[in-house]
Amino acid sequence: MSKPGHQRFLEESVRRAALRAQRKAPDKTFQLRDVHRIRVQTVEPSKRIVALLLGLAGAGGGFLALSASKTGLGIFLFIASFFLTLTGVFGWKKTIEGLADVIDVGELLSGIFECIDFF
Repeated sequence: MSKPGHQRFLEESVRRAALRAQRKAPDKTFQLRDVHRIRVQTVEPSKRIVALLLGLAGAGGGFLALSASKTGLGIFLFIASFFLTLTGVFGWKKTIEGLADVIDVGELLSGIFECIDFF
């Protein structure tokens, strides 16, 4: 995904996470520190699917390597496939504060303020 496409994905993820946080605590008013702690998915679904498929293929390769008595290669492939599969299943999350270097924070916060009750 291109950089503008990734930025749009992150902005949408932040908005969805802010709305989810608001639904979990409808009577709570959010402070700025609460907004900064919201965790957001940073890996696009297409990349997660690719990571999952590569992880499964690596596990298959590890099994084949072990059955061909290539123990070192098999162990390496199993370890790599384990981490790829975890990334594919769970993705990678960061706090909004951690995304400040990737996306425009001012625009993002104005979008969040529209979505949730603030102060």
